[in-house]
Amino acid sequence: MSIKVIAISGSHRKNSNTELALQIMSKSLTKIGVETEI
Repeated sequence: MSIKVIAISGSHRKNSNTELALQIMSKSLTKIGVETEI
C-alpha cells in the first residue's frame, strides 16, 4: 500500500513560514517513500 500526502498552505504570502514548514515536511516524507504534493 502506498501512502500519499497532500499539504495545503492557507497562507496568502508566497514563501511564508507555513510554506517553508510544508516543504521541510514534504522532503522528510519523500525520503521515507511517501508521495507528497503541496
